[in-house]
Amino acid sequence: SLPAVDVGALLETHMERITGSRPLGFSGIEYFQSAEPLVEKRFHVVVPKGLPFVWRAQQGDGVQLVRSSDRGFDVYSFYAADSPAVVDEPSSPPLARTAARVLFSAYRDWNEAARPFAEPYWAKVRNCPAVGAFTAELLAGAGTPEARLERIFAFVTRQVRSVALSLHRSGYEPHDPDVVLANRYGDAKDKAILMGAMLLSAGFEAQPVFLNSQYLPIVEEVPALEQFDAIVLRVSIPGGNPIFLDPFG
Repeated sequence: SLPAVDVGALLETHMERITGSRPLGFSGIEYFQSAEPLVEKRFHVVVPKGLPFVWRAQQGDGVQLVRSSDRGFDVYSFYAADSPAVVDEPSSPPLARTAARVLFSAYRDWNEAARPFAEPYWAKVRNCPAVGAFTAELLAGAGTPEARLERIFAFVTRQVRSVALSLHRSGYEPHDPDVVLANRYGDAKDKAILMGAMLLSAGFEAQPVFLNSQYLPIVEEVPALEQFDAIVLRVSIPGGNPIFLDPFG
């Protein structure tokens, strides 16, 4: 809490985020409206020259951009003033559909944007002996692909506690499947890698798929994983159509 803050008071805040640990690039979504009215907001993105940068404003007619250069960096300065509060009403659409926001990315394409998740996912999902042993025991006596799928799905959704952390706030690198299995809890990416590892151990081909559960249109020209809020597994069924499994159930 903040002391001596009365109704109608103005608060000024400053925040800086440095993404030097990501050599490939970065991405994000910045809101220019919220549940509180904004008198003024400035958002600066400083990008090394030569690094690609794309952005799109949504519901952002009042968001202005000024581009400049400074000592080998390109500076993108977004500005908005007198932004009204977004009123939360029963059955109102999600904030992402109504609030002014800017999507941005310094990745060259979607493959590059997905790499912070994809590289550790595939490295870890193939190297988890504890999950392999547990899956073999769990599936003992399950004679059909459907029976094996049902047991895996039931275990991950009912016996592994779901932790509701947003993907873009908790990071995109999942924990080792063996660790998630031992802990018996995980967020969306953790439960996805556990289910993926169990499916792989059971002989299924499974691919993680990012989606937006709020049915928001994806801006394809801005490669940013922040546009998604959920992960499911696309499972190939021999002789049948693929199915999608939600690790959160």
